[in-house]
Amino acid sequence: MQLHLQSDNNRYQIQAYTDDSVTINAVCYNHSLVVLPDQLILWSGVNFELLSSAHFTELSTLTPDVVLLSTGSRLRWPEPSLLVPLIQAGIGFEIMTLSATCRTYTLLAAEDRRVAAVFLL
Repeated sequence: MQLHLQSDNNRYQIQAYTDDSVTINAVCYNHSLVVLPDQLILWSGVNFELLSSAHFTELSTLTPDVVLLSTGSRLRWPEPSLLVPLIQAGIGFEIMTLSATCRTYTLLAAEDRRVAAVFLL
């Protein structure tokens, strides 16, 4: 699916996605990553099964308002204890499919919200 948003070269914008990739600022990624409006972090080698509380601690240090966790084409919930670092930091989180994550990130980033989208690809 193609997404269209006004171009802002200083921000990371999702332009397209498939079941196993995300295109951000004209670069196609097919491995796990974290994207915020002003930052992109490659999470090569991280997948749903390897998630640990350390990953969520790392996310909390980015100080987002909300974390959108994309679990691919179907919803999967991480062990609740893994989310404790986000809860303790007062950071909201949502578990979403890849398509829902792309749409929600695009909307929240356009509203100048500090949103972190985690793509487990």
